[in-house]
Amino acid sequence: MIDSCLHHVQLLEDVLEPSGLSYDEFVALGILKGKEKFKKYLGAGFRTATGKVELALSKAKELGLSPLPQCSGLPEEESEEYPLVLTSSKDPYYLHSSYRWIDSLRKRSPGPEVRLHPRTAAQYGIRTGDDVLVETRSGVITQRARLTDRVHPNVVHAAYGWWFPEGDAESQYDWQRSNYNILTSTEKLGKAFGTPNLKGIGCRIRAA
Repeated sequence: MIDSCLHHVQLLEDVLEPSGLSYDEFVALGILKGKEKFKKYLGAGFRTATGKVELALSKAKELGLSPLPQCSGLPEEESEEYPLVLTSSKDPYYLHSSYRWIDSLRKRSPGPEVRLHPRTAAQYGIRTGDDVLVETRSGVITQRARLTDRVHPNVVHAAYGWWFPEGDAESQYDWQRSNYNILTSTEKLGKAFGTPNLKGIGCRIRAA
């Protein structure tokens, strides 16, 4: 344990070496801030194909994409098989998927909750605290039901970023059990923006 602590202290000293500060000096200072640089785009431009601000994607034709974002709603073919609309939002107690191992935060937000309107829950025979299977064309996850009239009856609000540090390392901490990423896809929106679509996804639910 002592050797490990000494190793960590030396690592911190090495990280701070370019600043000319020791770790103790850095702790006393409390903050280390580099030189502020503003308007770098005046010299280097923007990181786009044209080097300019692009209101329309200049490589749209080359990539086979629309030059501007488009939203046509849920695809018609999904409306019957996946009749509900899936959305998500970030948990205020965590940073994306980080800090799930901190006990004080887990007490405030102990696990992944899927929020449903009471009328929707009743339709599918779901009660508060039940495990619910949330399914899209991309996959299926399990989250705990929470009933609230702050969610529209046609909307399913699932928790974002979950994995379980108390789980088994061999299963990568059970991340696939409740992680919202299982439900997403880059087939539509993601091709243009380089990110999976996180909202407005056709889904269906059932009691686990």
